Amino acid sequence: MTGRLPAVCAVFGTPGSGRSSVAANLAVLAAKRRQRVLLIDLDLENPSQRLDFGLPAATAGVSAALRLLGQGRLEPERFSKIAPPITGTRERLRILTGVMHPDELVRVNAQAIHGLLEFAAN
Repeated sequence: MTGRLPAVCAVFGTPGSGRSSVAANLAVLAAKRRQRVLLIDLDLENPSQRLDFGLPAATAGVSAALRLLGQGRLEPERFSKIAPPITGTRERLRILTGVMHPDELVRVNAQAIHGLLEFAAN
């Protein structure tokens, strides 16, 4: 992609409604259709994409990406570590795991997410 934002799909629902499963399945389907996908787990109460895709507990995730982006220090190499590619997707699917600490919530806003999507699109 060259400077344009990708399509965005947000999945909402009540607790226990299966929104994490729906988001994961949509992400995998898009990756299988040769789309580059960034799945951002913004479930503030029970982020589970890390568990669903078998990522280690120490994965920094969306809070680290937003912090580095805000500091102007988010680089492709760092991003690759923060948003690891999922095995079997030819690196088309990457996941940013959920917010880890309540103090990090201040960084989660529309402008920050837009900046993160812009970074990932390039």
